[in-house]
Amino acid sequence: RRGEEGNDKAQFCTDVDFAASSKKDYERVNDLNSDCNQEVAPIRPIPLAEDSIIFELKDGRLAEMRRIEGTHWMWSRIIGTPTSLCTASYWTALAS
Repeated sequence: RRGEEGNDKAQFCTDVDFAASSKKDYERVNDLNSDCNQEVAPIRPIPLAEDSIIFELKDGRLAEMRRIEGTHWMWSRIIGTPTSLCTASYWTALAS
């Protein structure tokens, strides 16, 4: 996020901030329901962009993997869906 007019300091989110908050959200959601299974389902991944692929997890959630620096792939987030076995977690996370 860029600083507002008149403010000479700009504020930016770092990858560390994003990773920490994603890990917290992931742990909070998984603690709510023991039916969550983070293993990748045996279904072909869906290309989302040149540097992003979406996988379906065995519990019905989606997981995104991004290409970093052109050669390395890294898990970036897990996306809850209403059809997931983690449904209670999905609706709880959505409400918070």
